[in-house]
Amino acid sequence: MDSKRIGALALIAGPLLTVVSYLIRPSTLLVSGTDVTDADEAIRAIQANPLGSHLSAFLSPVGPLLTFYGLWSVVGEDRGPGWASALSRVGLILMGLVVVGAWVSAALSHAVERADLHPEHVETAMVSARAAYTANIGLLEMRGPTLVGAALVLSLGIWASGGANKILSWLTAAFSAAALVPIAIIIADPSDINQVRLLLTLPVVSYLLWIIWLVWLGVNRFRSEQA
Repeated sequence: MDSKRIGALALIAGPLLTVVSYLIRPSTLLVSGTDVTDADEAIRAIQANPLGSHLSAFLSPVGPLLTFYGLWSVVGEDRGPGWASALSRVGLILMGLVVVGAWVSAALSHAVERADLHPEHVETAMVSARAAYTANIGLLEMRGPTLVGAALVLSLGIWASGGANKILSWLTAAFSAAALVPIAIIIADPSDINQVRLLLTLPVVSYLLWIIWLVWLGVNRFRSEQA
């Protein structure tokens, strides 16, 4: 199997692994209903499901890494106009930052899960667990807009280079641009959990479109290499 097919498969597997890692994570707001602004509640949710925490922390950086490799294989063959190539390369840089953030986040998640909360030293353990969890939340607040920015410029850049479906690319770009607004509001004021749940709707839709766009791109490239 040549590198182009491997890149195409990475574009398919990477996004799907990322979704799986999110769905099995014990402390997610949309999946478990955990109040992510309450560090103690989130830490207990993580500690109550060590298997899910470990699997999620393991898969969460692997998915973005595979996605990055797949996108790198696409952008490396870019033959589009100069502005489209520039957009694609900026998006690839942003995606690289997402990968780094995912690995650091996974390490912090392991630290939270392994905090020893036995009664005799729960106070000390909770201090370190809260610090790791808070740092992870801050990292997530940076990864969110970075990923949305990557989706916005990559969908436009790769489409303009003739590598992606026009309608799906424009939908992905439009929803990604719109998602920046609620993400900014959530970062500015995450205290109202009901408001956060409501505001997350648009970013979730934009993320699902991004996943569909990536998988479509991977499937399309794999088929073209077989022809």
